[in-house]
Amino acid sequence: MPVPELIYLTIRAGDFVYDMWQESKDDLKGELFDGSPFPEEEMVVLPALSYCNFLITNNIVIAQKYYSEGLPLEVKKKDEEALNILKSVFPDRKVVAINALALNLYGGGIHCNTRNIPAKSLL
Repeated sequence: MPVPELIYLTIRAGDFVYDMWQESKDDLKGELFDGSPFPEEEMVVLPALSYCNFLITNNIVIAQKYYSEGLPLEVKKKDEEALNILKSVFPDRKVVAINALALNLYGGGIHCNTRNIPAKSLL
């Protein structure tokens, strides 16, 4: 699988992700996980991008893609390369790609966000 092109996003006050981080600021003692000070006005973030975080169902494989208008064409090229690989690996299934950037902002992807949840606790 190809490695996705890096996509940096700027998040600001009023953006859901930024506000969520602000709520955690006290718990984090004013510092990010790497020890740097918590940004006050905006943050530049790098979502957890991956083409390997796909979901296999009975008839469909749901894949991640990242290209949208305004991004470099290299992003689109890698999206197509990943989609073609999945189509070759799963020839009997329809492969559908969705833009998963919003999921990746939280550190996961399609597979992570659709994992099985037991009906009752196993403990």
